[in-house]
Amino acid sequence: MKLERAQEYLTTFIAIAVGMLAAYYVGNLSGHGHFGRIGAMVLGVGFFALLLALREQIWLLIPFSLPFVGQLTEITGHPAIKDVAVCAVFGGVFALRAFKVIRRKPKYDALDFWGGLMLLYLLTVYVRNPVGGDALGSARVGGRPYLNTSVAMLAYWALARVAMPVQIARRCFIALASLSCLTNLLTIVQVHFPITTPAISQLLGGANGQEGGDAGGGGEGVNLATGGEGGRLFYLGGFGSALATALIAAFPPLSLLNPLRIIRHLLWGVALSCILAAGYRGILFEIAVVFSITTYLRGDLVKLLKLMGIASIGLVLLLLMQGTIINLPTSLQRSISFLPGKWDPNVLLDTQFSSQWRFDMWERMLKTDRYIENKWLGDGFGLTAMQLQQAQTALANNSPEQIKESFLISGMVHSGPVSTIRYVGYVGLFIFMMFLIVCAREAWLICRACKGTPYFALSLLIGVPIIFRPIGFVVIFGAYDSDLPSALIAAGLLKMLRTSIREHLETRQAPEPALSPNFGAVPAGRPLPAHLRF
Repeated sequence: MKLERAQEYLTTFIAIAVGMLAAYYVGNLSGHGHFGRIGAMVLGVGFFALLLALREQIWLLIPFSLPFVGQLTEITGHPAIKDVAVCAVFGGVFALRAFKVIRRKPKYDALDFWGGLMLLYLLTVYVRNPVGGDALGSARVGGRPYLNTSVAMLAYWALARVAMPVQIARRCFIALASLSCLTNLLTIVQVHFPITTPAISQLLGGANGQEGGDAGGGGEGVNLATGGEGGRLFYLGGFGSALATALIAAFPPLSLLNPLRIIRHLLWGVALSCILAAGYRGILFEIAVVFSITTYLRGDLVKLLKLMGIASIGLVLLLLMQGTIINLPTSLQRSISFLPGKWDPNVLLDTQFSSQWRFDMWERMLKTDRYIENKWLGDGFGLTAMQLQQAQTALANNSPEQIKESFLISGMVHSGPVSTIRYVGYVGLFIFMMFLIVCAREAWLICRACKGTPYFALSLLIGVPIIFRPIGFVVIFGAYDSDLPSALIAAGLLKMLRTSIREHLETRQAPEPALSPNFGAVPAGRPLPAHLRF
């Protein structure tokens, strides 16, 4: 053996030894039936290899894993797939920063201030109302939202320290939009082919084909395949919304209405048909607002105003003909029944019951002391053992009034502000609304700054729903326990986008001055002026 090759021989020996020990260990686990540990090891090795290949771009696993809320039953604690992915990405980004692979220092701003204040306040809520789980024998159970928020905080930390290369911006948009549509399409497959339920539920969770407490059903479980009141096909709403949002971000919204653009026009028709068949008024309103905001950001405001005028005339004619010359499908009537017209009495009864169901819950929640002990500071997440038993007993009775009682006890009141008051009080509601407003402003600035760059479509896909979020949370539908984690992750994506577009505009080289469409000329290769350092 040559002495100069000793290091090569030593490396080979160590690799063989480690491989043999790993094979022995895996074989021993297999023999004892510990397949969950084997799976965890395989995932760990796969993630390490992915980290070496993607390096800083390992953050892509965060947005791509978000739809996968199914639990990993083979791993102790049954964590959700997305939670495992986020924690792994956090560890990877932390390691890359420790080894100086990522040297970027995040810039702290209003987004960080309000986000940090929100989390600090939530910590005080937890200290006042500690909560655990059944397995721990805690006085209060149901602390899952705290775990979800902690995972979202890790995602925010990681996303605030990375950037996306301009070369993959368009591909990332296509992948995210396709994934959103695909996961919602799997729900449709699951409803029509129940045999696929076990496999799909492993990825997406909630696979019983039922929807309790639906936005219009007064709380009863509704069979998604056959529809509920008015023949509504609830399961189509998610796919229609995802497809419409992707199309609006990918193409000029007004071009979707042009029959000469055959493919995109047909896809837009499919999206609207799904939304109308589902009968969700909130989704229809959200898509209309997103359509308008995106049109304005693309600079087509004048055309939009003309179109709105024509559409208004057409809508008036439709309302005049409804109930006399034509009768619209009941699901479509439900979506637009807030407008004056001759609607089906059953549809009106359903919508009135749906609205009254909510108003009654909100009034009882805010005007009595039965469901919220501390309206200013909140009661925190979770329920006491007695509250949990009361909620389960009320739900088992399966009557509308008892189901409403169950919802009131657990805080599922179909209102963003009221649910926030239930958990963190008026103080927490103020902080969270300020955070949402700051996020909306940040998203607006980023979408404007990305115009004319490869990041534009992606910024619209991510940013415009964030701009709409404060409105939707207050007016349409919200739930603080789920909106808080999703808002944190959305804020992290905004930080990533802002870093990406700033670095792109700062380093872009061109023979002529680089143009920022909304902020004027930026000489190539020179620092951005102050008004671009948003």
